Amino acid sequence: MNKNGEGNLDRRQFLERLGVMCGGAGFLALAGTGCESGGGDGGTDAPPTTTTPGSSYSDKSASIGSNHGHSATLTAAQQEAGDGVTLGLSSGNGHTHSVSFSASQVQTIAAGGSATSESSTDGGHSHSVTFS
Repeated sequence: MNKNGEGNLDRRQFLERLGVMCGGAGFLALAGTGCESGGGDGGTDAPPTTTTPGSSYSDKSASIGSNHGHSATLTAAQQEAGDGVTLGLSSGNGHTHSVSFSASQVQTIAAGGSATSESSTDGGHSHSVTFS
């Protein structure tokens, strides 16, 4: 017994009391969302986002074969979306190229792998573009 004369709570009693403290939303405690209510809109807020290893992305710069001033970036948002992309290679020597990566290639890159595609032919040549 504690100093108030109450015994220890079992799990069910604890969750029920926690629910009362959360404004009557005991089911939220059971669902794992806690007492967070966000804007007070009746609990329609999405659960908080958690970051787990391997789930965060960062922009990646391309390695471009036979390069003479081009660059390309696969953004974190593009990797997270996991869809196919067509990127423009920045201007080099007065011309540009485009390069496409399929959804499976983008997903491979996002997972830490490597993928290569050939750019369009502009200025009489193309480039091998690799993200890893």
